[in-house]
Amino acid sequence: MSKIAILDGDAWVYRCGGAAEHTYYLLERWSGENQDQLGVYPFDNYRDAVKRQKEIGGTLWSRKEIEPLENCLQMVKTSLENTLDVLGIKDYRLYLGGRKNFRSDLYGDYKANRDSTPKPKYYRDIRDYLVGKWNGIVCEGIEADDAVAIDAIQFGPDRAVIVAVDKDLDQIPGVHYNWTDGRSYTVSPREGLRFFYEQLLSGDTTDNIPGLPGIGPARATKALADCETPKAVARQVWQMYYERRDVLGISDDDAQRKLIDRNASLLWIKRRIDDTHPFWKHYEG
Repeated sequence: MSKIAILDGDAWVYRCGGAAEHTYYLLERWSGENQDQLGVYPFDNYRDAVKRQKEIGGTLWSRKEIEPLENCLQMVKTSLENTLDVLGIKDYRLYLGGRKNFRSDLYGDYKANRDSTPKPKYYRDIRDYLVGKWNGIVCEGIEADDAVAIDAIQFGPDRAVIVAVDKDLDQIPGVHYNWTDGRSYTVSPREGLRFFYEQLLSGDTTDNIPGLPGIGPARATKALADCETPKAVARQVWQMYYERRDVLGISDDDAQRKLIDRNASLLWIKRRIDDTHPFWKHYEG
């Protein structure tokens, strides 16, 4: 049975769109009264430019250069073709996020940290290209991640290869391929479920989903390391939320249940269109 690549198309929109835009920084230095130019120093990134400015002074300027649209679309085409060639797969499905997303209805601040980040200039052009030339499917009500996961579960680990950059899809068991670094790896059902519960403790800063204060990914992994069963993991998560009720601003079991339920619903990547997170099944099981 032939393999099928399940592609998270949003990654190509942002990665290739961003790669078509180049911002350069110039640090200028002038002498005192005569305003003679002492030097112009080019930098490829803002951090290095600011560091040098603090050392020698001067005025910092930025300049953005954008490649022609045809170059950007060629970059997308080449990247997709190379990815499928490396995998040795011809059959694929490609998904793009739509306007509506149930997570935004659950939590008004979902991805609010991205509001100030401008989309690539060619954002719409790349999406139109992926839909028109690569049969991209625009998701409504769910995210591209959910659609990728639903297909991956439906086709099964023997056929599906999840092609993505987003770490959230590490919840999904099966074969994964990261096209930006060429890394291929397999996620077991236990590893996928454990990753979800670790996120329930640490949150997801990329999507602005809160976790427990002071708990990052490393501490979350350590906190669950000795839990052997899904029930033990869920009970440990409950206990850690319980111990931080004061910091979380909650005072009783009902409030804690609502908070965990919301965070779990935000973090859980759907396996079916009507899928819900398994926390309470594990906690009470």
